Amino acid sequence: MELADQADALRQRGLESRSIQVYRRALTEAESAVRVSSRDGVGVRTLSALYRSAASLAMDCHEWRRAQNLIQQGIENLPTGSMEDELIGLLKRLPLVVEATVLDFEATGNDGGSTLQSDVEIKGALHADHDLIFNGTLEGKIVSGGELTLGASATIDGEVWARSLNLFGKVRGKTFVSDTCKIFSSAVLMGNLKATHLVLEKGGWFIGKSQLGPVHLSVDAVGKRGQSSKMRNSPSSL
Repeated sequence: MELADQADALRQRGLESRSIQVYRRALTEAESAVRVSSRDGVGVRTLSALYRSAASLAMDCHEWRRAQNLIQQGIENLPTGSMEDELIGLLKRLPLVVEATVLDFEATGNDGGSTLQSDVEIKGALHADHDLIFNGTLEGKIVSGGELTLGASATIDGEVWARSLNLFGKVRGKTFVSDTCKIFSSAVLMGNLKATHLVLEKGGWFIGKSQLGPVHLSVDAVGKRGQSSKMRNSPSSL
């Protein structure tokens, strides 16, 4: 961290260009440490700190793409929960790479729809033929034949299939949307996306590959009633 301290001192003195040069040297060393530590199999805690340090240095020298790549690698390579929230916090501080039309959205109840609150935890598959609002945690697959709204408390680790998607929470996995996928300012989508249309609100994050164009999905083909799932503390069921 000696180089980083030198760069901090230069920046405090107003010597911005010189500080960035030193930050870049520190970043090169930090990236090397990440590679060596990953190869040597150091502990998760050490590797997490190295990813966070390297990403922060990339931001200090305005290497936004390198910072994003380091954050993405850390999130993908580290076990879920090990400093993931801190890495996502760094991600949200990055300048937006992609901006799109900002949409106003107000969640409203729908006849025939269902709402599952934030105390729901599911391991397996959740299937709904109609509109669904989900605010819980799911590990597996969630399928909606209508409009799927994943609230700010929602965390999905697996696959998402829907006619249309309003994302306010976090998804880590593959996402398939036959109509429009809207990623709002509080959301993070990590993984590959196939959708007919994509709208990314300022502040929202999408990390992965997107394939945009007509998508034809059959809900029956991707999620069947009767699939087993484990649900705890569920206030309602589908």
